[in-house]
Amino acid sequence: MQHKTRMNILLIVLCALCIFSAHALAVIVPAGSVDQLTAAIAETGPGGEVVLAAGLHKISSTVMVDIAVSIVGEDGAILESANSSTEEGVKPALHIIGANGARIENLTIQIPADPNVAPATTGIVVENASDTRITDNQIKGHASGILVEYGDRALVKGNAIQTKGHGIVVINGDDVSIQDNWLSGVLTATGMWVGGKRGDISGNTMQGCGIGLLLCTPRFFNISGVVRNTETPATGWMVYQNNAVGGAWGYLAFDGANNNILMNNSAALNANYDIELGGESSRFGFVSPTSFDNTVIQGLKYKGLKVKVCGENNKAQGYVNLVDAELDPCF
Repeated sequence: MQHKTRMNILLIVLCALCIFSAHALAVIVPAGSVDQLTAAIAETGPGGEVVLAAGLHKISSTVMVDIAVSIVGEDGAILESANSSTEEGVKPALHIIGANGARIENLTIQIPADPNVAPATTGIVVENASDTRITDNQIKGHASGILVEYGDRALVKGNAIQTKGHGIVVINGDDVSIQDNWLSGVLTATGMWVGGKRGDISGNTMQGCGIGLLLCTPRFFNISGVVRNTETPATGWMVYQNNAVGGAWGYLAFDGANNNILMNNSAALNANYDIELGGESSRFGFVSPTSFDNTVIQGLKYKGLKVKVCGENNKAQGYVNLVDAELDPCF
Protein backbone atom coordinates (compact mmCIF):
# COMPACT_ATOMS: atom_id res chain seq x y z
CA MET A 1 0.00 0.00 0.00
CA GLN A 2 2.79 2.41 0.91
CA HIS A 3 4.62 1.49 -2.32
CA LYS A 4 1.51 2.34 -4.37
CA THR A 5 1.13 5.64 -2.51
CA ARG A 6 4.73 6.60 -3.25
CA MET A 7 4.29 5.65 -6.91
CA ASN A 8 1.13 7.75 -7.16
CA ILE A 9 2.92 10.76 -5.65
CA LEU A 10 5.82 10.31 -8.09
CA LEU A 11 3.43 10.15 -11.05
CA ILE A 12 1.70 13.34 -9.91
CA VAL A 13 5.03 15.16 -9.60
CA LEU A 14 6.19 13.96 -13.02
CA CYS A 15 2.91 15.02 -14.62
CA ALA A 16 3.17 18.45 -13.00
CA LEU A 17 6.71 18.83 -14.32
CA CYS A 18 5.59 17.82 -17.79
CA ILE A 19 2.74 20.33 -17.74
CA PHE A 20 5.06 23.09 -16.51
CA SER A 21 7.77 22.34 -19.06
CA ALA A 22 5.21 22.32 -21.85
CA HIS A 23 4.38 25.93 -21.10
CA ALA A 24 7.74 27.24 -19.84
CA LEU A 25 9.77 27.26 -23.03
CA ALA A 26 12.84 29.04 -24.32
CA VAL A 27 12.06 30.89 -27.55
CA ILE A 28 14.86 32.40 -29.64
CA VAL A 29 14.03 35.46 -31.73
CA PRO A 30 16.45 35.65 -34.68
CA ALA A 31 18.37 38.79 -35.58
CA GLY A 32 16.59 41.11 -37.98
CA SER A 33 13.20 40.53 -36.37
CA VAL A 34 10.45 43.12 -36.77
CA ASP A 35 7.60 43.13 -34.24
CA GLN A 36 8.17 39.49 -33.27
CA LEU A 37 8.70 39.98 -29.55
CA THR A 38 5.01 39.98 -28.54
CA ALA A 39 4.39 36.64 -30.24
CA ALA A 40 7.51 35.17 -28.64
CA ILE A 41 6.31 36.18 -25.17
CA ALA A 42 2.95 34.51 -25.78
CA GLU A 43 4.65 31.38 -27.12
CA THR A 44 7.02 30.89 -24.22
CA GLY A 45 4.31 31.20 -21.56
CA PRO A 46 4.65 31.89 -17.80
CA GLY A 47 8.09 31.09 -16.43
CA GLY A 48 9.63 30.84 -19.90
CA GLU A 49 12.47 32.73 -21.51
CA VAL A 50 12.66 34.81 -24.68
CA VAL A 51 16.17 35.16 -26.06
CA LEU A 52 16.93 37.94 -28.52
CA ALA A 53 19.77 36.81 -30.75
CA ALA A 54 22.74 39.13 -31.27
CA GLY A 55 21.84 41.78 -33.83
CA LEU A 56 19.11 44.33 -34.47
CA HIS A 57 15.45 43.82 -33.52
CA LYS A 58 12.77 46.42 -34.26
CA ILE A 59 9.45 47.13 -32.58
CA SER A 60 6.96 49.69 -33.85
CA SER A 61 4.92 50.04 -30.65
CA THR A 62 5.00 49.18 -26.96
CA VAL A 63 5.52 45.49 -26.16
CA MET A 64 3.32 44.44 -23.23
CA VAL A 65 5.01 41.99 -20.88
CA ASP A 66 1.94 40.75 -19.04
CA ILE A 67 3.13 37.28 -18.03
CA ALA A 68 6.12 36.37 -15.89
CA VAL A 69 8.78 35.73 -18.52
CA SER A 70 12.45 36.50 -18.86
CA ILE A 71 13.55 38.56 -21.85
CA VAL A 72 17.29 38.11 -22.28
CA GLY A 73 19.59 39.44 -24.95
CA GLU A 74 22.60 37.66 -26.30
CA ASP A 75 25.66 39.89 -26.29
CA GLY A 76 25.07 42.46 -29.02
CA ALA A 77 21.26 42.20 -29.03
CA ILE A 78 19.72 45.61 -29.83
CA LEU A 79 16.03 46.47 -29.48
CA GLU A 80 15.14 49.53 -31.53
CA SER A 81 11.98 51.02 -30.06
CA ALA A 82 9.65 53.16 -32.17
CA ASN A 83 6.21 54.33 -31.11
CA SER A 84 4.05 56.57 -33.31
CA SER A 85 1.03 56.56 -30.98
CA THR A 86 -0.71 59.93 -30.65
CA GLU A 87 -2.00 59.10 -27.18
CA GLU A 88 -0.71 61.28 -24.36
CA GLY A 89 1.55 59.89 -21.69
CA VAL A 90 4.47 57.55 -21.37
CA LYS A 91 5.14 55.33 -24.38
CA PRO A 92 7.58 52.64 -23.24
CA ALA A 93 9.51 50.16 -25.33
CA LEU A 94 8.74 47.40 -22.79
CA HIS A 95 5.79 47.65 -20.38
CA ILE A 96 5.84 45.08 -17.58
CA ILE A 97 2.28 45.08 -16.28
CA GLY A 98 0.86 42.67 -13.72
CA ALA A 99 3.70 40.21 -14.36
CA ASN A 100 5.23 39.44 -10.96
CA GLY A 101 8.77 38.16 -11.30
CA ALA A 102 9.37 39.24 -14.90
CA ARG A 103 13.01 39.81 -15.91
CA ILE A 104 14.71 42.00 -18.53
CA GLU A 105 18.43 41.33 -18.95
CA ASN A 106 21.36 42.21 -21.22
CA LEU A 107 19.50 44.24 -23.85
CA THR A 108 20.46 47.44 -25.57
CA ILE A 109 17.22 49.42 -25.91
CA GLN A 110 17.59 52.46 -28.13
CA ILE A 111 15.50 54.88 -30.16
CA PRO A 112 15.55 54.75 -33.98
CA ALA A 113 18.41 56.49 -35.73
CA ASP A 114 15.99 57.87 -38.34
CA PRO A 115 14.73 61.25 -37.03
CA ASN A 116 11.54 60.80 -39.05
CA VAL A 117 10.53 57.75 -36.99
CA ALA A 118 8.77 58.57 -33.72
CA PRO A 119 10.59 56.91 -30.80
CA ALA A 120 9.34 55.28 -27.64
CA THR A 121 9.58 57.84 -24.85
CA THR A 122 10.71 55.44 -22.10
CA GLY A 123 12.86 52.34 -22.04
CA ILE A 124 11.02 50.18 -19.48
CA VAL A 125 7.91 50.73 -17.34
CA VAL A 126 7.01 48.47 -14.42
CA GLU A 127 3.36 48.75 -13.43
CA ASN A 128 1.60 46.69 -10.74
CA ALA A 129 4.27 44.00 -10.87
CA SER A 130 6.36 42.89 -7.88
CA ASP A 131 9.74 41.15 -7.77
CA THR A 132 10.79 42.27 -11.25
CA ARG A 133 14.46 42.18 -12.28
CA ILE A 134 15.94 44.73 -14.70
CA THR A 135 19.64 44.01 -14.95
CA ASP A 136 22.66 44.70 -17.16
CA ASN A 137 20.83 46.62 -19.88
CA GLN A 138 21.77 49.71 -21.87
CA ILE A 139 19.00 52.25 -22.44
CA LYS A 140 19.81 55.09 -24.83
CA GLY A 141 18.15 58.24 -26.07
CA HIS A 142 14.68 58.05 -24.51
CA ALA A 143 13.04 60.81 -22.51
CA SER A 144 13.27 58.56 -19.45
CA GLY A 145 14.97 55.27 -18.68
CA ILE A 146 13.08 53.10 -16.18
CA LEU A 147 9.83 53.96 -14.36
CA VAL A 148 8.56 51.86 -11.45
CA GLU A 149 4.89 52.29 -10.50
CA TYR A 150 3.78 49.85 -7.80
CA GLY A 151 6.76 47.57 -8.20
CA ASP A 152 7.55 46.25 -4.72
CA ARG A 153 10.93 44.54 -4.35
CA ALA A 154 12.06 45.46 -7.85
CA LEU A 155 15.78 45.08 -8.54
CA VAL A 156 17.32 47.58 -10.96
CA LYS A 157 20.98 46.68 -11.23
CA GLY A 158 23.96 47.11 -13.52
CA ASN A 159 22.21 49.19 -16.17
CA ALA A 160 23.77 51.99 -18.22
CA ILE A 161 21.14 54.64 -18.90
CA GLN A 162 21.67 57.70 -21.08
CA THR A 163 18.49 59.74 -21.42
CA LYS A 164 17.17 63.16 -22.33
CA GLY A 165 15.43 63.31 -18.95
CA HIS A 166 15.07 61.18 -15.82
CA GLY A 167 17.11 57.99 -15.55
CA ILE A 168 15.36 55.84 -12.92
CA VAL A 169 12.11 56.87 -11.22
CA VAL A 170 10.33 55.01 -8.42
CA ILE A 171 6.86 56.54 -8.26
CA ASN A 172 5.34 53.94 -5.95
CA GLY A 173 7.11 50.83 -4.71
CA ASP A 174 8.49 49.54 -1.42
CA ASP A 175 11.76 47.68 -0.78
CA VAL A 176 13.16 48.57 -4.21
CA SER A 177 16.89 48.03 -4.80
CA ILE A 178 18.81 50.27 -7.21
CA GLN A 179 22.39 49.08 -7.47
CA ASP A 180 25.50 49.63 -9.60
CA ASN A 181 23.85 51.61 -12.39
CA TRP A 182 25.48 54.32 -14.51
CA LEU A 183 23.24 57.26 -15.34
CA SER A 184 23.91 60.19 -17.61
CA GLY A 185 21.32 62.87 -18.32
CA VAL A 186 20.79 66.56 -18.76
CA LEU A 187 20.93 69.43 -16.30
CA THR A 188 17.14 69.83 -16.28
CA ALA A 189 16.45 66.30 -15.02
CA THR A 190 17.48 63.71 -12.42
CA GLY A 191 19.62 60.64 -12.47
CA MET A 192 17.29 59.01 -9.93
CA TRP A 193 14.02 60.32 -8.51
CA VAL A 194 12.46 58.12 -5.85
CA GLY A 195 9.47 57.85 -3.56
CA GLY A 196 8.23 54.83 -1.64
CA LYS A 197 9.59 53.10 1.44
CA ARG A 198 12.58 51.09 2.69
CA GLY A 199 14.60 50.93 -0.51
CA ASP A 200 18.34 50.81 -0.98
CA ILE A 201 20.45 52.78 -3.44
CA SER A 202 24.09 51.78 -3.66
CA GLY A 203 27.07 51.78 -6.00
CA ASN A 204 25.48 54.02 -8.64
CA THR A 205 27.17 56.76 -10.65
CA MET A 206 25.15 59.81 -11.73
CA GLN A 207 26.97 62.02 -14.21
CA GLY A 208 25.87 65.36 -15.62
CA CYS A 209 22.34 65.22 -14.20
CA GLY A 210 20.59 68.28 -12.79
CA ILE A 211 20.15 66.36 -9.54
CA GLY A 212 22.04 63.11 -9.17
CA LEU A 213 19.58 61.63 -6.66
CA LEU A 214 16.31 63.27 -5.62
CA LEU A 215 14.59 61.76 -2.57
CA CYS A 216 11.18 63.26 -2.99
CA THR A 217 7.62 62.65 -4.20
CA PRO A 218 7.61 61.95 -7.97
CA ARG A 219 4.57 63.42 -9.70
CA PHE A 220 2.71 63.79 -12.97
CA PHE A 221 3.64 60.60 -14.84
CA ASN A 222 0.87 59.58 -17.24
CA ILE A 223 1.00 55.78 -17.36
CA SER A 224 -1.75 53.72 -19.01
CA GLY A 225 -3.83 56.87 -19.37
CA VAL A 226 -3.74 57.76 -15.66
CA VAL A 227 -1.61 60.48 -14.09
CA ARG A 228 0.43 58.83 -11.33
CA ASN A 229 1.77 60.55 -8.21
CA THR A 230 3.72 59.16 -5.29
CA GLU A 231 1.55 58.17 -2.34
CA THR A 232 4.46 58.00 0.12
CA PRO A 233 7.40 60.44 0.01
CA ALA A 234 10.83 58.81 0.03
CA THR A 235 10.90 57.18 3.46
CA GLY A 236 13.49 54.95 5.09
CA TRP A 237 15.85 54.62 2.10
CA MET A 238 19.46 53.60 2.68
CA VAL A 239 21.71 55.50 0.26
CA TYR A 240 25.38 54.55 0.35
CA GLN A 241 28.58 54.55 -1.69
CA ASN A 242 27.15 56.29 -4.73
CA ASN A 243 28.91 58.96 -6.81
CA ALA A 244 27.25 62.11 -8.17
CA VAL A 245 29.33 64.26 -10.50
CA GLY A 246 28.79 67.43 -12.48
CA GLY A 247 25.22 68.39 -11.60
CA ALA A 248 23.47 71.22 -9.80
CA TRP A 249 22.99 69.00 -6.73
CA GLY A 250 24.59 65.68 -6.00
CA TYR A 251 21.88 64.48 -3.58
CA LEU A 252 18.72 66.32 -2.48
CA ALA A 253 16.20 65.16 0.14
CA PHE A 254 13.14 67.28 -0.36
CA ASP A 255 9.33 67.54 -0.40
CA GLY A 256 8.52 65.42 2.64
CA ALA A 257 11.41 62.94 2.34
CA ASN A 258 12.05 61.49 5.78
CA ASN A 259 13.99 58.94 7.82
CA ASN A 260 16.52 58.36 5.05
CA ILE A 261 20.19 57.66 5.71
CA LEU A 262 22.83 58.90 3.25
CA MET A 263 26.13 57.30 4.19
CA ASN A 264 29.61 57.44 2.65
CA ASN A 265 28.58 58.83 -0.71
CA SER A 266 30.92 60.62 -3.10
CA ALA A 267 30.32 63.78 -5.11
CA ALA A 268 32.27 66.35 -7.14
CA LEU A 269 31.79 69.39 -9.36
CA ASN A 270 28.19 70.03 -8.30
CA ALA A 271 27.16 73.68 -8.72
CA ASN A 272 25.01 74.14 -5.60
CA TYR A 273 25.64 71.48 -2.96
CA ASP A 274 26.95 67.95 -2.89
CA ILE A 275 24.17 67.04 -0.43
CA GLU A 276 21.21 69.09 0.75
CA LEU A 277 18.54 68.15 3.26
CA GLY A 278 15.87 70.65 2.25
CA GLY A 279 13.30 72.63 4.17
CA GLU A 280 9.89 73.90 3.10
CA SER A 281 10.34 75.48 -0.29
CA SER A 282 8.82 76.77 -3.53
CA ARG A 283 12.08 76.56 -5.45
CA PHE A 284 10.68 74.34 -8.21
CA GLY A 285 7.48 76.30 -8.77
CA PHE A 286 5.22 74.63 -6.20
CA VAL A 287 5.05 74.65 -2.42
CA SER A 288 6.66 71.53 -1.00
CA PRO A 289 6.83 70.49 2.66
CA THR A 290 10.05 70.17 4.60
CA SER A 291 12.15 67.05 4.76
CA PHE A 292 12.68 65.64 8.24
CA ASP A 293 14.56 63.06 10.30
CA ASN A 294 17.17 62.44 7.59
CA THR A 295 20.82 61.76 8.38
CA VAL A 296 24.06 62.24 6.44
CA ILE A 297 27.06 60.23 7.65
CA GLN A 298 30.50 60.62 6.05
CA GLY A 299 33.55 58.63 7.11
CA LEU A 300 37.14 59.82 6.76
CA LYS A 301 37.57 58.18 3.35
CA TYR A 302 34.56 60.18 2.09
CA LYS A 303 35.44 63.55 3.60
CA GLY A 304 35.09 66.90 1.86
CA LEU A 305 31.48 66.97 0.66
CA LYS A 306 29.62 70.29 0.84
CA VAL A 307 26.52 69.55 2.90
CA LYS A 308 23.63 71.90 3.65
CA VAL A 309 21.25 70.90 6.45
CA CYS A 310 17.82 72.51 6.58
CA GLY A 311 14.39 71.04 7.40
CA GLU A 312 13.30 69.50 10.67
CA ASN A 313 15.51 67.26 12.79
CA ASN A 314 17.88 66.56 9.91
CA LYS A 315 21.54 66.13 10.76
CA ALA A 316 25.00 65.54 9.32
CA GLN A 317 27.69 63.56 11.12
CA GLY A 318 31.34 62.82 10.49
CA TYR A 319 33.65 64.42 7.95
CA VAL A 320 31.49 66.99 6.16
CA ASN A 321 31.98 70.58 5.04
CA LEU A 322 28.84 71.95 6.64
CA VAL A 323 27.27 75.02 5.03
CA ASP A 324 26.66 77.92 7.42
CA ALA A 325 22.89 78.48 7.18
CA GLU A 326 23.27 82.04 8.52
CA LEU A 327 25.49 83.01 5.59
CA ASP A 328 23.62 80.78 3.11
CA PRO A 329 20.03 80.69 4.40
CA CYS A 330 17.65 77.82 3.83
CA PHE A 331 15.06 78.42 1.12
